[in-house]
Amino acid sequence: MAQLSQEAVHEISEVINQNTQSVEVGVEQVSLSREAIEEITTGVEVAAEQISEIALAVDQ
Repeated sequence: MAQLSQEAVHEISEVINQNTQSVEVGVEQVSLSREAIEEITTGVEVAAEQISEIALAVDQ
């Protein structure tokens, strides 16, 4: 019985470690995604500003 309990504890520990690693990978992916979205947003803002400037120049 004690051996079965020890094996179960070992298996549970392995599952917890695997899940922890998965969460860490997920956190890194979210961070990279956030950075990419910020870069895209900045690019869109710059493009919108340039379009506005072109539209203003055309009107003049």
